[in-house]
Amino acid sequence: MAHRLARHALGSLVVAAARCGGAASLPARRAAASSSSAAAAARGSGLAGAAGSAAGRLLGRAQPPSPGERRFAARPGGGAGGDAVGASAAAAAAAAPRRPALPAAEARAKGELLLKACQKRPVDDALRLVDEGADVDFVGEGGITPLIAASIAGLETVAARLVEAGARLDLVNVGGESALVRAVHWGNAAIAQLLAARMDAAALNLVDDIGRTALDYAEVGAYKEKSAAERLVAATIRVRGGLTAAEYKASPAGLEEAARAAAEHAAAGARARAARAALPAAAARALGGQLIAACQQRTMDVPAALRLIGEGADVDVVDKFDRTPLVAAGPEAVKARLIEAGAQLDLVDKWGRSALSLAAYIGHTAVVQLLIDKGAKLDLVDEDGQSALMRACEDGHAAIAQLLVARMDAAALNLADKDGWTALDMAEEGGKGSADYVSEMRGENRAKLEPVAAAIRARGGLTGDELAARA
Repeated sequence: MAHRLARHALGSLVVAAARCGGAASLPARRAAASSSSAAAAARGSGLAGAAGSAAGRLLGRAQPPSPGERRFAARPGGGAGGDAVGASAAAAAAAAPRRPALPAAEARAKGELLLKACQKRPVDDALRLVDEGADVDFVGEGGITPLIAASIAGLETVAARLVEAGARLDLVNVGGESALVRAVHWGNAAIAQLLAARMDAAALNLVDDIGRTALDYAEVGAYKEKSAAERLVAATIRVRGGLTAAEYKASPAGLEEAARAAAEHAAAGARARAARAALPAAAARALGGQLIAACQQRTMDVPAALRLIGEGADVDVVDKFDRTPLVAAGPEAVKARLIEAGAQLDLVDKWGRSALSLAAYIGHTAVVQLLIDKGAKLDLVDEDGQSALMRACEDGHAAIAQLLVARMDAAALNLADKDGWTALDMAEEGGKGSADYVSEMRGENRAKLEPVAAAIRARGGLTGDELAARA
């Protein structure tokens, strides 16, 4: 269960953004979306006022536009923390001296120390380094910036000072996760509110490696009731133009981006196939080794992966776990480019898991849709005898389950795993397992999967017991 929950924190954008030292800036393709944030703020002026009031407690004052935030209409930040937290952060912000302009090398060196301070939690050291002119956007291993680290650690005062110093809010780690996403995931609502109230729609709608936006995380419970502060974060994101990934994809901007990306991937894929055909097999395999290394989940390097595909890398090379780049890579953009470059859809790893099965398991709806549309087999099963549909039902991914059910016949629906469970069993029970924390999750999943169970039955699906009775 722990690894399943952890996957929500793993994670890169739907269309690959340029990354600098592991961090990706806001994609130019979404720059137009930023104009929607002002309209969204106007539509929700009442909530925005409440959010801004809370923000003032963290920042200590309303923030005018600053040169360091050219792409963000700098507004009062937001904080859902208590008065004690707000007063402390306000005092720290008010007491902050003017930051000196240091030589680039010195600023980077102090930035590295600042990142370490944010990760190890000596608050005074972090605040001092910010005030001494440290690079507040220093990018460390895994694409972690000081603001992302502070958001994970729950350092409200440090996060407020970083924002005050002009830290960029649109940088993401190697999983495509912004500081806002990490703050939401770790339940640090005060920091999440501070960030959400200052971000434009384009930054709010960044999509991580498993196909989710900040709002996806903010609105979905992590097997617990959302607090009032957490609900305010979700409401603030919506007021400022934030959408779920599904909503963004269905929006005019999302549809336009998808069409543009599909054309780009098709053209690049054709060039990649031609490049591979012109290479000696050994050279293509060598590039393929670099490609599979670039596609590892914890160190995903989107620009490197796309470059290697374009240079003619073998797209079906496998790592020590028999994973191909298509199985190993997270971002939709990389998977789409691999498919257009000729990657085989149904190769499996040493545990029998295909790219479709893994995408269904982690809840990456866009990738599941992509693989279905490209013709991936829906009746493959892993070493546990479970299909992609069973994996989707096990973790309560109802939208993905519906996509799969709509394309499956009765034979595929009635596959049974090694314990005799079918997809219908899992949909009706909300998953498998009996431990207390699993039971809580199953209760939540059961309600979400009721329509899925009905759809499976309508298409001829049966429970394991019903199948045994017919045998």
